[in-house]
Amino acid sequence: ETPSSLNFDVYDVAVLSSDVAIAVGTNGKVAKTVNLADKYGVSWETKQVCAFGCPSWNSIRFWNENIGMAVGGMASLIRTFDGGRNWGLVDVSSLVPELGNNVRLSAVEAVTTDAGGAVWFVAGEDGWLMESFTNGQTWTPLVSGTSLDLLDMQFLSPTLGYISGANGTLLHSANQGAE
Repeated sequence: ETPSSLNFDVYDVAVLSSDVAIAVGTNGKVAKTVNLADKYGVSWETKQVCAFGCPSWNSIRFWNENIGMAVGGMASLIRTFDGGRNWGLVDVSSLVPELGNNVRLSAVEAVTTDAGGAVWFVAGEDGWLMESFTNGQTWTPLVSGTSLDLLDMQFLSPTLGYISGANGTLLHSANQGAE
């Protein structure tokens, strides 16, 4: 282990390859390794990707080496199509008006569908759960069955997944988050 130090609190990291890792955290910060295999993560390029006042990015996932998303406070979501070199804001609150713009999004997950595309899931505060089959261009709210904060998730397939949350909440889905 070789410790690295970034100038922000790191909340999540995605490893894309033996050479590339991307970390997200406070104040809209996103950091990407430079020559991870050679420098063991010591050298990072950091940028601030702000949305609605620079919220913290709580979770990051990549579907492949190019397409990834991060979610955070104030219903913020950013995505990349070039492996994290550039990030663009997705205004989720305008796509899903009932979400509002103050909900903290805490987890994002991507799974390959049977057709070879991606299905994305986002979970957050007050039991919010959404899915996208369009790499985040459109979102469909799902019924989580709880109003407690959802904090993390892991899907094994497009239909089978678990979501953890506040106060011991543990949700299981065997039908793509529909129940």
